[in-house]
Amino acid sequence: MKIAFRLDCGAAIGSGHLIRCGALAEEFAAQGCEVLFVCGNKVTVPVAVPVHYLTHAYTDDCAGQYTFPSIEDEAEELIEVLKENKVSCLIVDHYGATPAYFEKLRPHVECLAAIDDLAKYTLPVDVVINGNLYADERDYETVPIRLCGPSYTLLRRCFRHVGRKEIRKRIQDIYITSGGADPLGLCKKLISACLSWDREAAVFHIIIGPSFQPEYIEELTAVAARHPCVKLLYMADMADCMRQADLFITASGSTLYELAACGVPNISVVLAEDQRELANEMHRLGTTYNIGEIERIKDGTFSKAVAVLDSAAVRRRMGALGQSLIDGYGTYRAACQINQWIKEKYYG
Repeated sequence: MKIAFRLDCGAAIGSGHLIRCGALAEEFAAQGCEVLFVCGNKVTVPVAVPVHYLTHAYTDDCAGQYTFPSIEDEAEELIEVLKENKVSCLIVDHYGATPAYFEKLRPHVECLAAIDDLAKYTLPVDVVINGNLYADERDYETVPIRLCGPSYTLLRRCFRHVGRKEIRKRIQDIYITSGGADPLGLCKKLISACLSWDREAAVFHIIIGPSFQPEYIEELTAVAARHPCVKLLYMADMADCMRQADLFITASGSTLYELAACGVPNISVVLAEDQRELANEMHRLGTTYNIGEIERIKDGTFSKAVAVLDSAAVRRRMGALGQSLIDGYGTYRAACQINQWIKEKYYG
């Protein structure tokens, strides 16, 4: 069986789509399936999956914001790709996909699936995966197979079998990440705020994403040159960073699930509207301290969060709550469910 993923990643879209599709692709490959990625923009990091690029390119020039243009007008070209590659199952992970887009594709594959975060539309698909904590099957009543909630959170294999996090009394290693891109300058704003702390021997690790702009990296490099306590990390192993970290400061995307699986205390910032619901829910459950929008870094809210997490007991409780919610096996469960459904429906 051949499975294709339609996804994009980049400055406007972020790397979360690529990471979770890569994790699910790995599971399908382990179960004997062939896997293909179909993208409208250039994948700038190494992937273990063949990539077909559409001639109908997807523009992700974000101009300082996160935007998601529609991909509906690429449908005809994508249908030809599906036919040429004899694709049985298409999984779409794209905020630019619309119900009309799915309607055009549905007759051309045995199984059409959507990875969704927003529950914004009635989706004409066979399978929906929404592994968010707040996901509700009732939002997808017309979809036959609904894989919703934290049992289906799509994480990489390195986030399974994670032992209990050791929480040190003092915060020493602080990691800062905005994800694959940083169009709003989150890392720069955070390190500026962090350097005002009176924290002897603290080290601030800034994770450089693959879609950071060269001139922005130069700015961060200049900061690190002036402050020996600031370290820049390129091509970072996120699981290893989480093992080393006493505290993560992050955008409120899929990294929050990885941190929860690893039991890492964290402060989060909302950078885009699609992050807000996750940020609010994880803050409510106590697995992150979310300060809200990026502007809150300067108004005292961020400083309050730092003061709260200075307590080792608070950080220990936050880590334990995260690991009680996310076990890291969601990707495996999703691949098994989709594989089983296709085999039963079409191959008896």
